[in-house]
Amino acid sequence: MFLNLFVVVLLLVVLVFCWIVGEQSLTTKLIFTGIAVLSFGLCLLGDIGSWLALAAQAILALVIGGTTFGWDWLSRRH
Repeated sequence: MFLNLFVVVLLLVVLVFCWIVGEQSLTTKLIFTGIAVLSFGLCLLGDIGSWLALAAQAILALVIGGTTFGWDWLSRRH
């Protein structure tokens, strides 16, 4: 349960930063937002859908974070 909440919050935070500070085009931001919304729809498929949604949202958070902050955004030390 905690992992699901963590992934959803991470996805939403990264998506907000994508819109605020990201240097992607408007089309890319809209595509990322659309895919994020559609990933929540996977939960309607039942138990297996919720696992698919979790995996899709985790991968999407990594991709959006990579395109927004650079591909080494998780391994940087400041």
